Amino acid sequence: FRKLMRSYDRRADALGSWRQLLGQPTKRFLALWRDWIATHQQPFRSVWICWQERGDFIEGKSQVNALAVLRGVPKVFSVAIDPQDETFKAGLCFGFQSTSDFHLVQVINGGVARVVKKKANGWQIVVTRDCPPAQGEGRHVISLVQKQDTCVVAVNGVTIGTYLAPGEVGLNVDACRVMFQVQER
Repeated sequence: FRKLMRSYDRRADALGSWRQLLGQPTKRFLALWRDWIATHQQPFRSVWICWQERGDFIEGKSQVNALAVLRGVPKVFSVAIDPQDETFKAGLCFGFQSTSDFHLVQVINGGVARVVKKKANGWQIVVTRDCPPAQGEGRHVISLVQKQDTCVVAVNGVTIGTYLAPGEVGLNVDACRVMFQVQER
């Protein structure tokens, strides 16, 4: 398995590597694999690639803005963020319709909380405020509660606002590295 993963990491031909290391996949194996994979999909899909699962955490690392959205829209979605860089801008995406139509709720360097809206012609800052103090282990917790087409956004237990924003929800990093731990979904 490790040899196979190393070959994939080197971007080798997937089927060629499989055949070389494990032999030709049988029809029975392929049928079982398709049945299994349909029930074991990753909960997130990358909108802009820069995401990796690491145990109970999801690492977001990018030199620019990056998003990963959940498959399906939960009624409640909450994550704790653990910045790995001294300066950071990270949080949640909500109301995702496309790469030019979504909202972000972000914590910036631990001192500012904000909501921004991405539109086709650029960014609109919706609200900026002092970030409520971090809870528990000192990690910031960002939460979304979906009610039909509205989304109630909170940072560290304090509501930042309610927004008309139907669509998918997910994770966001902006020019930094952050470890996310899903609290509830």
